[in-house]
Amino acid sequence: MSGEKQSATGTDLVESEPTLPWERQPNERAHHFKAFSIYRDLDPSTRSLQKCARIYYGEENYSISKLRTVEKWSKNFGWVARVTAWLDHLDEVSRQTELDAIEQMKRLQAFNGSRLQMVGALELEKLLKEVKTQRSRTLSIKDILSYLTDGAKLERLGRGEPESITEERGDSRYETEWTRVGQAIDATDYEEADEEDPEASSSS
Repeated sequence: MSGEKQSATGTDLVESEPTLPWERQPNERAHHFKAFSIYRDLDPSTRSLQKCARIYYGEENYSISKLRTVEKWSKNFGWVARVTAWLDHLDEVSRQTELDAIEQMKRLQAFNGSRLQMVGALELEKLLKEVKTQRSRTLSIKDILSYLTDGAKLERLGRGEPESITEERGDSRYETEWTRVGQAIDATDYEEADEEDPEASSSS
């Protein structure tokens, strides 16, 4: 199978297509890769060939000659460049994970903003009916406006759009909503004014 690592007959070398730098290389024996893996996975702030050699051989077996052997392996198999590639890979994975999380957050914001606007629209319909039938409102006009404006801002933020809508854009959907809200407010003020006039006239 292409790209699959396979043991060569009579040796522990690996025969395969080119691998990623931080993986076992085709010309790398098992003990070479074991030592490299120790070096690769050390804390970057304390990573050193000496520490790698101490771990690989054990403190009781460590010596300067053992350190020289590890230094030779590091040079022959390009440990420094491979570890650099490994760190770059980790950084890329981390950034992609962060971007995915941000994208998921934006989708959730847009969804919740749309739902808030739906609540506001339903309450607006109820308000218009209540104004016509002169029934008391379940929500104040301020509450309904809050549902519509906050929902619109949240949805637009989630979709990467500016929070406010300029006149040049001519977003008819929102313009229609604000027109209907304004009409509802005017109608309500008119009804309240009619109710106050008789009292004012009787007191005079």
